Amino acid sequence: MSVFDFRVWILFATVSCVIAAVQVGDITTVCKRNDPNLSECMKNSAHSIRSKLGKGIKQLRIPKMDPMIIPKVHLASGGGPVSLDSTFTNVEVEGLSNYEIKNINIDFDRKEIQAEAFVPVLNMKSQYETNGKILNLPITGSGDSHSKYTGVKANIKLKFKPENRNGQEYWNLEKSDFDVDVQHADIYLDNLFNGNKQLGDTMNTLIAENWQLVFQEMKPAVRDTVNALVSDMTSKVFNHFSLEELFPSQ
Repeated sequence: MSVFDFRVWILFATVSCVIAAVQVGDITTVCKRNDPNLSECMKNSAHSIRSKLGKGIKQLRIPKMDPMIIPKVHLASGGGPVSLDSTFTNVEVEGLSNYEIKNINIDFDRKEIQAEAFVPVLNMKSQYETNGKILNLPITGSGDSHSKYTGVKANIKLKFKPENRNGQEYWNLEKSDFDVDVQHADIYLDNLFNGNKQLGDTMNTLIAENWQLVFQEMKPAVRDTVNALVSDMTSKVFNHFSLEELFPSQ
């Protein structure tokens, strides 16, 4: 083994030990399974971890949530009043760590978690390319995109499958359902129609006046992207900790 290989091995072993040594209590409040106020405890636990999620949790290899960087989101829709083929790259999302859990419940028999979350404001910026129609008017362009989503509501349902590891029960995420809605959306696309200001201003006004229609077309892509991120984060937590560590029976 070369000196370089040995150093890499030592580094890997050290990181692995640090990851393995982390406990639930190091990250957030532990909620006991038989707590009569378990839902309230889970809600408080989720709130206590917001600042850590905002910065990322290196021990669990969870990247920072605020701002969250999404390399690419593709939107393809058609058949309605809004028909778009759009690609957003280098998407930067701010405000996710300001979430509030309105409701959360766990069913140990069904191995399910259901939650309702609320985020006051989400700001997004990215580079975009788009072609399509809005209310039968053509839209095309590429440049910077800025959007603000107010009153973001999310409903989350997670279904797990148990696995026995060395006599301990772990939950593997089997399925996740995610739905999202907003109270209002402000969407602005720069450099529409190859920089034609008059056409660009007209289209951005049309988008502002019909934001509900535009958001409904964007919703599946937004939902699937956030669902994938939530699923990844949940999987990392439940893969690392046993059910007994997460929700002690005593």
